[in-house]
Amino acid sequence: FTLRIYPIMLGEQANISGLNLLATPIQEVQNVEVNGQPGMLLQLGGGRPEDIWQEVVWEQDDLILALSATNLSESDLMRTAQSIR
Repeated sequence: FTLRIYPIMLGEQANISGLNLLATPIQEVQNVEVNGQPGMLLQLGGGRPEDIWQEVVWEQDDLILALSATNLSESDLMRTAQSIR
């Protein structure tokens, strides 16, 4: 899996709901909660099944974290996200 971390530099009014996801090849979006914080579970890619991956994106403190994997189930990906402190 891959974990990406982005600092939020837009002030207190910024949050994950402001992300523009229209330019990303998203197949499915599901609202989730990670450690009590709002997030989104995305299914990305397309075409062949082996070209599809999942990513969970959430807020944590002053960061936006994105955890993606091609070889984890949805429940394993969410469990891994919950373990990040």
